[in-house]
Amino acid sequence: MNRRNLLTLCLILTAGLSAAPALAGELSLAWTGPETGPGETMLLESTPTGPEVRATMKGLVFAAMGQPWVVRDKVFPVSHVDCACAWKVAGDDYDPDNPPKKCLRTVKMKGVELFAPATGKVIPVGKPALLFGGEEGGGTWEVEVLGQAGSVVFFADRTWNHTCGAAHGNATAEFIAIDVAKGRAIRPWTDSEEIELLRLGHRAAFQTIADAVRRDDPERKMEADDASQLTLQAMTPRWNAEGLLVPQYLFQIEWDYASSDGTWGDYSRSAWVPLETIPAALSTGTRQPPLVRDWFAKHAYKAERRGASIVDEIARNAVLKLFGKRLPPPDASLDTRVRPKTDDVPAKRPSRPGAGRPGR
Repeated sequence: MNRRNLLTLCLILTAGLSAAPALAGELSLAWTGPETGPGETMLLESTPTGPEVRATMKGLVFAAMGQPWVVRDKVFPVSHVDCACAWKVAGDDYDPDNPPKKCLRTVKMKGVELFAPATGKVIPVGKPALLFGGEEGGGTWEVEVLGQAGSVVFFADRTWNHTCGAAHGNATAEFIAIDVAKGRAIRPWTDSEEIELLRLGHRAAFQTIADAVRRDDPERKMEADDASQLTLQAMTPRWNAEGLLVPQYLFQIEWDYASSDGTWGDYSRSAWVPLETIPAALSTGTRQPPLVRDWFAKHAYKAERRGASIVDEIARNAVLKLFGKRLPPPDASLDTRVRPKTDDVPAKRPSRPGAGRPGR
């Protein structure tokens, strides 16, 4: 490439960069979408006319601990039991918890992990210990992102297995809450908080499940004593119109396989119940950022508000880079330092021996 063509290319690139929008306002991130699926994260900027969407990314992106985090797909090696081999090798001595090693094969399955692009930090989000290949085919595994509040992200780890010799397959679900501030999974409520949540939510959960049972089978009804069998299984953040956190809690009761609802695995029925009680572990995520609240109010958005975060000055550069946006150019009008006028600058003093050396 000759010098003239190189100069032309540089001018084109420079013009493209100058045309790109530079974001100078306050920033927030809002993750929204349907109840299931990756949804999308909006990068919101404050403007004189209100919050505006400057960019979007598929899936969950949030800011915490001075940097952006994303939930990204990852392929995991998972041990899979070949049932035909297991029966042939072990026969009547076959133990589902200890299958013959020669009958194990490794399969690749898609899961997720939490990733901080700015620092490269990775936090794994669990995987099944063992899957089985039964008469209906191999087991399956997926991880669903339920929501995010503050530095905590909530997941549903779902597995379907057909254990060798079982009459049918069985779906199970495990609740996982990961706090990126701690870098690990946490239990989002204490024992005393769990007792209080059960006290507050058991009536509504019982009624919701009882109504569903009645619709499915008019001749069957739940007994009042069944309410005492409810357990707290999971939670997910949701916000009201004022931007205040009102978590939904999942209450579950054991049920027969044929009539289970599959919400949280088989052999159970479950109900999500909104409660204003917030565990201490979510104390940093009780309010949506004002930008997010105002954007939803302005646009009357119908999709679920599944997560939100403020982009502070520490995380700002990394977030803008992640979304492909530019920082604003330096603005002399924003420089508040007092500078002397030219006439006020004192005359330069004559140099002296040792000037410019570090002081002792």
